[in-house]
Amino acid sequence: MKSRFLMLAAVTMLAALAIPGRLAAQDKKDHKHHHYQFLDLGTFGGPTSYFSNGLDGILKSDGTAVGWADTSTLDPFSPSCFNLDCYVSHAFQWQGGTPTDLGTLAGGVSSQAVWISANGLIAGNAQKWAS
Repeated sequence: MKSRFLMLAAVTMLAALAIPGRLAAQDKKDHKHHHYQFLDLGTFGGPTSYFSNGLDGILKSDGTAVGWADTSTLDPFSPSCFNLDCYVSHAFQWQGGTPTDLGTLAGGVSSQAVWISANGLIAGNAQKWAS
């Protein structure tokens, strides 16, 4: 009798576990769906555009992004190139669907923007080789 009771209890528990239940998160009526959009930010004539580490600092809450993009000019310092593809790159700021070429430092060849702060300050690097 005792084993029959244990068997009945085990079957009842398994049946209860097998019945699908709703999770607490499913019961909430206020679902917020995010609508993300992939955008091709383009280049300045070269094959590739770049972003820093993909974590914080490359995108502001207003949609402004910073990075760097290849031009169509080959890097004159090859094989010691700024990027692996050996094209000259310029830092950019992308805002409202428009990329802005931030250029380079005076006498520089390539540049990159790797960070933008909440108030719009941009940090980056530039390549300038002594002749």
